[in-house]
Amino acid sequence: MLKWLLVGWVCTGVGQEEACLRMASEVVHEDLQSCKQYYQVVYKELNVPGVRVAFDCVQAAILEDSL
Repeated sequence: MLKWLLVGWVCTGVGQEEACLRMASEVVHEDLQSCKQYYQVVYKELNVPGVRVAFDCVQAAILEDSL
């Protein structure tokens, strides 16, 4: 069965002053729909002025292959 993880970037600042941090959730999801629902929760928590977030649900096997 495929497992899903939420991975992406959290960035603060603008232009040359922008700093980004790559992040991944510790929660492993059993299906894509569950991962997308979790993304909505994370997005709401991190959606504050001056912070830009970009996350995607990715199959865990893809991440394991690239490590």
